Amino acid sequence: MNAKTPMEKNYNKELLLKAEMIRAKRQLDFINGEYGLVPDFKKKMLLVDYFKQQMEKRSENESNYSNWKSTLKHLEAFIGKKPITISQVNEQFLEDWLSFLKKAKMKTEKRLSANTIFSYYAKLVACLRQALRDKLITFNPAENVKGAKLEETQREVLSIEEIQSLFNTECEDPEIKRAFLFSCLSGMRWSDIEKLKWSEVQGEIIRYRQKKTKAVESLPINKTGLELLGDRKGDEEGVFNIAYSVWTNHKLKQWILRAGITKKITFHNARHTYATLMLTHGTDIYMVSKLLGHTNVKTTQVYAKVVSEAKAAAVKNLPPFDTRNLKCM
Repeated sequence: MNAKTPMEKNYNKELLLKAEMIRAKRQLDFINGEYGLVPDFKKKMLLVDYFKQQMEKRSENESNYSNWKSTLKHLEAFIGKKPITISQVNEQFLEDWLSFLKKAKMKTEKRLSANTIFSYYAKLVACLRQALRDKLITFNPAENVKGAKLEETQREVLSIEEIQSLFNTECEDPEIKRAFLFSCLSGMRWSDIEKLKWSEVQGEIIRYRQKKTKAVESLPINKTGLELLGDRKGDEEGVFNIAYSVWTNHKLKQWILRAGITKKITFHNARHTYATLMLTHGTDIYMVSKLLGHTNVKTTQVYAKVVSEAKAAAVKNLPPFDTRNLKCM
């Protein structure tokens, strides 16, 4: 506006000064982004707040989300009331975080397992990778830290004879029995069996979306598996009337023991069983990977090792022979 009075002239000067400050700030932000520098307002982002943002992005995946929440509880306990920003996270911070996890305890007073420590540490590293992409930091300090190691766990599987024993053994909850055995013969996870609807059962094929990966799968089911599904009901009705609970796990364990099986078996071991049975009976590992809905065949290769160990054990179990009268050629 054309200033006429001293007051209007002062107003124009202040307005021009504010505009110049805004222009300068935007120019600085551009230069910082261009040359990998972090603007001051981004440096003030608190680590816990940013971690929560990344956690909420995973809310649709129940299992992963729960793991992030558990990590957050330990991270908050580690940081305490200190307002740690993302830019303050350095190599020493990560090493201290790893040491904290190694000493941390669960509600049962047991130490965290090596694989749990690996998982919690990896969540923070994933958070830092995203912060680098979001240009909140210019370098990921995790690149220079030797992180937690993942231990190979023993995957318990059931033999054909043990599966038959479970078929022959009564379970206090028939739905648990039906669902578990179906998992042994289909490889479907508990989370997918729990939400399975009759509309997804199309002849001898189950077409469903995996809860864990969100991928759409087409899974062929054999005759026994189809029998375990029971009588068909309305399309929107659930095939299995089950829900996850401590009581469900308790009844599963009781049934397993009643069948004379002393292995430590959870519902997920049914999926392991399916994978090893398929490989043992000659199914190609790439086909097994597809049937399990794995996105990478490397995930399936752990089952191939279990099968190899089972074969070696079978050879060792051959009875010894008396070789004293063996005549050499």
